[in-house]
Amino acid sequence: MLGYTVEEMIGTRGYDLFHPEDADNLIKRSASVRYRRGMYTNVYRYKHKQGHYIWLETTSRTLRDEDGKPIEIICVSRDVTEQTLAQQATRRLARVVEASSDMIMFCNHNTRQLTYMNEASYITFGTEKENPVVFYLEQLFEPQVYSSLLHDALCHAAEHGTWYGSIPLKLPNNQPRNAEVREIIAHRNLNDDMSVEYYSIIGRDITLRRKAEEEMKRHQLEMAHISRLLSVGEMASGLAHEINQPLAAILNYCRGSMRRIEEGRFKSISEVGKSMELITRQAKRAAEIVKRMRSFVKKTEYQRMTFSLNDSCHEIAEFLKQEAIDHGTVFEFQLADDDLQILADKIQIEQVLLNLFRNAIEAYNGCQKSPTRYYRHPTAK
Repeated sequence: MLGYTVEEMIGTRGYDLFHPEDADNLIKRSASVRYRRGMYTNVYRYKHKQGHYIWLETTSRTLRDEDGKPIEIICVSRDVTEQTLAQQATRRLARVVEASSDMIMFCNHNTRQLTYMNEASYITFGTEKENPVVFYLEQLFEPQVYSSLLHDALCHAAEHGTWYGSIPLKLPNNQPRNAEVREIIAHRNLNDDMSVEYYSIIGRDITLRRKAEEEMKRHQLEMAHISRLLSVGEMASGLAHEINQPLAAILNYCRGSMRRIEEGRFKSISEVGKSMELITRQAKRAAEIVKRMRSFVKKTEYQRMTFSLNDSCHEIAEFLKQEAIDHGTVFEFQLADDDLQILADKIQIEQVLLNLFRNAIEAYNGCQKSPTRYYRHPTAK
């Protein structure tokens, strides 16, 4: 084992061949030293003739005289280099697994019980390693997810060795966190049937990622709201002119009605009613303009709804009507024959349409090719 001949070993101080870090294992009672029934077992590194060290496991016993004084020590040693290096690799791997930020769990193939969880798993589940809780896979998923997605993932891992994907976890005790399973590895036994013995399940706590995504979504909504406000600001003069028209009409109708009342020209209540009807019509027109503007600039959360794309085109055209008139532009549509219904966020779609319409108006501004410019909306499909 050590490469020396008997003659080279006899008379050599055995202490000199110990690795410096292992020479005092017995004195320090290191973790590598075990005592049982008067015998010590020590695992240590010993120097080979070629200069390198090998791992030995030595069981020693001290022989003493009648007075209890030691006479000699009998040692039986065996080479455990391969075994020790394998154990070291296992311990290093265990430290990596334990320190990993990913959730790493071992699951029994037959019972679906978790037999091991690393520190990240305990933190995500809101439990303590010192007070272990027995978990079964069925507890960690919604019933529908467990019976469909997880079952398929386990079958795929059992057949192909591994599975990759994303399955949401249902955390115990209503933990305010988000986590998902990313990978499943099937481990087989060493028997002839090579059946699956257990699974390694690798998950990830995605709470911070979800928060970042939600923050980004809020930021996008805020930017979209600011964009709409800027658009309305740019159209302020046109909107003011559009609102002034019904207001001026209301004022004229009121003045005309007052003069007719003063001059006694109203012959019946029905004539007064006609004037009030004209005033009401213009007031509704002004209110509709304000309503469209408020609806456009209103700050809302992202929400999907079913609505008519054709109607949205006409609504945005009405919203930009005064700006189009100021630039000598009219809108002409070629829309779908049927009432095209789409599922989307209406405010965002209307923002896109508004940008397209205004780009068209600006593109035609100053064009001398024809007295009337047109914006043609492509046929929706």
